[in-house]
Amino acid sequence: MILSRRIFLPFVVIAIAMAIAIYLWATRPEIDRVPSRERVWPVAAVEVAHGDARPVLSVYGEVVAGREVELRALVAGIVTRTSANLVEGGVIKQGELILAIDEFDYRTALDEKQALLREARAKLGEIQARHRGHLESVDLERQELDLLQRDYGRTQALRAKGTVSEKFLDNARMALFAQRRIVVNDETNIATETARIEQQRAIIKRLEVQVYQAERDLKETRLKVPFDGFLHSVAAAEGKRLGVNDRVATLVDAGRLDVRVHLSNRQFGRLVGDSERLEGRSVHVIWQVGEQRNEYFAQVERVGARIEATSGGVELYARIEAGSVASPLRPGAFVDVRLPGRRYADVVSLPETALHGRTVYVIGDQRLEARKVELITHEGTSVLLRGELRDTDQVITTRFPEIAPGLKVEVR
Repeated sequence: MILSRRIFLPFVVIAIAMAIAIYLWATRPEIDRVPSRERVWPVAAVEVAHGDARPVLSVYGEVVAGREVELRALVAGIVTRTSANLVEGGVIKQGELILAIDEFDYRTALDEKQALLREARAKLGEIQARHRGHLESVDLERQELDLLQRDYGRTQALRAKGTVSEKFLDNARMALFAQRRIVVNDETNIATETARIEQQRAIIKRLEVQVYQAERDLKETRLKVPFDGFLHSVAAAEGKRLGVNDRVATLVDAGRLDVRVHLSNRQFGRLVGDSERLEGRSVHVIWQVGEQRNEYFAQVERVGARIEATSGGVELYARIEAGSVASPLRPGAFVDVRLPGRRYADVVSLPETALHGRTVYVIGDQRLEARKVELITHEGTSVLLRGELRDTDQVITTRFPEIAPGLKVEVR
């Protein structure tokens, strides 16, 4: 009896459980079914507008001296006076005396050369006076020779008639020969004096050059600056002895400061077009000094003479406008340079987030439509595109993984 109860007990438990489950199923609450709705994606969008664009390329550059000269001593001597601005960083004006060298030796040399020149000119005057006297004398002697020549002819005629003796004829011949000798000697002296005059003139010319050189040496004892600028690498001081060509200082032209920019091959290609010239293009230069922002304008003046073989890069030089000694800008400053690039016609500028590879998505009847585009170039956080876009099209700029044509969206 006990055994049969143990056998049927599990079946009874199972039957009770099933009864409870059936009861719970029968008495369960009914849930109203709600039809599923299509998801609407919130997005941001911009309107398409075609037009011309010139992207601005932002690069870093260095301020360099457009003109820099080394001031050197042109004559040797002891420095007797210097300018108060002959110091490192000194600002100096065009024509200002920067230093003076002791001029005693150069002034005495000039006086000596001038005295020699006066002596040579006086000697030339003496030779010319003697030459003029000989010219007048030889004219008279030639006239006398003509008379003797005619007298000798008459004597020959008389001797032929037997009127005069042979000795008389010989005396006339000897007088004629003596006068010819005098005329020849005078003509030789005249030729010699003419050569001496030319020689003396050459001596005077050489002395004039020496006087000019002495005057120039005396003038060059006073060294003046050729243009406004800043001084650095100063190597001269009062009391120092300078040799010829010794360096005094280096002068940087304050009115000719350039910005040197190194551009990669890709950056250079973004600046130049098929028919556009880079020279003359305006440049915006920003020099940040602590919290002070200094802005300058420059103009592209030239492109470097060589292209680097390794990187294909090129150097660009822009002349800073309105440079002067009053400006705090100096060579060596590290600056931000904004270069206007080449001009692109009939392009669309969109935020970079609108581009998905070579596709953008346009909203049409609240649904996305894919449009193929061509990437022209980047412009900061924007891109310039050409492709299947029309003015007033709305292009979404929101990115999300599920983006695809046909999605329903709402601009917010």
